[in-house]
Amino acid sequence: QVHARRRRVRRPPPQPERERAQHRAMGKFLKPGRVVVILQGRQAGKKAVIVKVFDDGSKARPFGHCLVAGVDRPPMKVTKRMSKKKVTRRLHIKPFVKYVNYNHIMPTRYQVPSEI
Repeated sequence: QVHARRRRVRRPPPQPERERAQHRAMGKFLKPGRVVVILQGRQAGKKAVIVKVFDDGSKARPFGHCLVAGVDRPPMKVTKRMSKKKVTRRLHIKPFVKYVNYNHIMPTRYQVPSEI
């Protein structure tokens, strides 16, 4: 008879209580002004700035989320020979404002100054 060999599962060594307590008390870094990259949806890959955070969720959205604002379509290149009408059309910026789940954003190290 052929016996199937059982694999031993390696578990990480138990952490001391002190280290576990530090891990739990992680600071909140998703604050207004933080630049984030949106990972899901129509604006996936776009950068945005957090406007307001809802850590505990709300009645409509019972999960941690935040209100973000970003640029959906940046201004286009303009040359000298373009007419004024065309220049004004090409300089138009299309913004977006959206509620996003924390799981669908990736924070960056950058932050917008609070004076703006």
